[in-house]
Amino acid sequence: MRIFEDLLISKADKFAKDLPYSVRRRLEICRAIASEPRVILLDEPSAGMDSMGTIKLMNDLLKVKKALPQLTVIVVEHDMAFVKGLVDKVMVLNYGKNIAFGTFNEVALNQQVIDAHILDRRGKMLKLQHVDTFYAKIASAS
Repeated sequence: MRIFEDLLISKADKFAKDLPYSVRRRLEICRAIASEPRVILLDEPSAGMDSMGTIKLMNDLLKVKKALPQLTVIVVEHDMAFVKGLVDKVMVLNYGKNIAFGTFNEVALNQQVIDAHILDRRGKMLKLQHVDTFYAKIASAS
């Protein structure tokens, strides 16, 4: 749990309900990892966070990726900057159908993704009305 040591030590005297939203989200991830699972699923972990909270969360998850290579982390997320900075592989579902799988850059250039008006050719999010979700695999056991 050294990954979250600064968070845990500095907030040890507080109840989780009294913590700021972004810190509570980080604490939830820490609690999930404490049970030493093989897989965790994070559903829109950066939702509702300001940019600073999102950056801290992304840095925490990158630390998790490095420290726990045996752990598979699956993220469902709509913040493409967050996804691009974090993941190894991306899967795009459109109306429940897998239309693309690969690296972020491969998916961003995928014609089906572009045709669905989800990402433009630079990987920038255009709209989400047709997309069910983005699944982003951060790390996985070998």
